[in-house]
Amino acid sequence: MKGFLLTGIAVVFLVVLQAEGRFQSLTACPCGGDAQAQQKHEHQGQGGPGTMGPGGMMSMRDICMANYRKKQYKSAGERVFLAGENPSGQHISSNLMMANRMALGCANCHKPGGNGGITFPDGKTSANITWPYLEAKHDGGDPDLIRRAVTEGIASNGEPLSPWMPRWKLSDKEFKELLKYLKTLK
Repeated sequence: MKGFLLTGIAVVFLVVLQAEGRFQSLTACPCGGDAQAQQKHEHQGQGGPGTMGPGGMMSMRDICMANYRKKQYKSAGERVFLAGENPSGQHISSNLMMANRMALGCANCHKPGGNGGITFPDGKTSANITWPYLEAKHDGGDPDLIRRAVTEGIASNGEPLSPWMPRWKLSDKEFKELLKYLKTLK
């Protein structure tokens, strides 16, 4: 019943956007291309790449439309990071409906290289999670603090992370693989 209600709310949201003439900005590239064409180039909103664009929806469209899935991954951690999938190809769930419904992974907000910088509707920006940055800014890349951030949404300073940060339901194995992959992001 809960899933049905949430789906109904999402449909109402899309109908309102369509009525306001903003639905196209969620589903198609402003240049007229489709989602695949969009992945080949980066559009610039009012504040530059990865920021809010006209109508306040550009970065959310970019997040939802990017597809970082591959036929083969170098590691299970890469699969978790890029596609939000476990080694069997099943989506890893989270508390965030958008991440679950769109089957998003870490790369959708933190970008494939981990450097972040995507601005959300509330003005918050996705964090840089490259390993040198995590080591320098977050207690030397403490695995327990990283796990707490990823699964509970708590920053290393004890403050809650943005509500846009999914609280991923990772197994111990999935987290260990993700951590190994994060260490490759320079």
